[in-house]
Amino acid sequence: MKNLRVLLEECRPKQWIKNSLVVVAPLTSKSLFESSTLISTIAIFCSMCAVSSATYFVNDVRDREADAQHAKKRRRPIASGRLSVHVAYIGIAVLLSVGLAMAAIVSIKSLIVVVVYLSLTTAYSFRLKHVPFVEIAIVASGFVIRAFLGAIAAEVPPSSWFMASIFAGSLFVATRKRYAELTGVEDTGRDTRKVLSFYSRTSLSRTSRLFGVLFVLTYIGWCVEVGPLGSTATILRLVSAIPLGAAVLRYEKQSEGQLGESPEDLLTEDKAMKLWGTIWFLCVSISLYIA
Repeated sequence: MKNLRVLLEECRPKQWIKNSLVVVAPLTSKSLFESSTLISTIAIFCSMCAVSSATYFVNDVRDREADAQHAKKRRRPIASGRLSVHVAYIGIAVLLSVGLAMAAIVSIKSLIVVVVYLSLTTAYSFRLKHVPFVEIAIVASGFVIRAFLGAIAAEVPPSSWFMASIFAGSLFVATRKRYAELTGVEDTGRDTRKVLSFYSRTSLSRTSRLFGVLFVLTYIGWCVEVGPLGSTATILRLVSAIPLGAAVLRYEKQSEGQLGESPEDLLTEDKAMKLWGTIWFLCVSISLYIA
């Protein structure tokens, strides 16, 4: 039982919140609650949870020595020695087998997209994480692939505006994460991520602010694209840009500290972020399904 808990911890279930992006396309196309679409979406969500967890195993095996020097990451199962490398490799094989099989059951196209995601994240773990700016783009592309995968699995056309919005929002989060990490390096003197030496706090701050603005603007583009101007539904979607913008400002402020190194913690633990997220979700849901 103890070993199972350690394995589950290494899977990083908090990170699975990212995989909820597979719901975006079927939700906004109003087809999510059709039985076939719902089953496909749940299956592809589980597939991504398994595959993404496998990539965390790979990354932590590769970085176990560096993670052992990090104030927070040294508590991870592999870095702390609670999970052996041998068992980690077995976990990788099992998770990949389950994740790829579930994607294949949904559709061959879904399997191809999952394999593309796996290829990118593997390349990131082995090489691209050390290439400045490219590594940020790779992290952000993972979010876009999740959203695109949801559209493929549900067989609905993805909105180009919404995809652009997700990419801009992902770049915003990724640059804020690097900003928080760089701040931590300057405060503690421990450089556990070599690529940080290529960045400056000023450039990351300005870049993240630009991406935050683009995030909101492209989201507004989606709001207008979905329905006719002047309709109640469109007005509600445009109103939803207000809590979204407030969440962006809140995220920028809260990511100044150590919490910014863990976006999933900031999104799930900060009360203001949860409040703005709830208001945004209600506005969008009402505009799509009620108005």
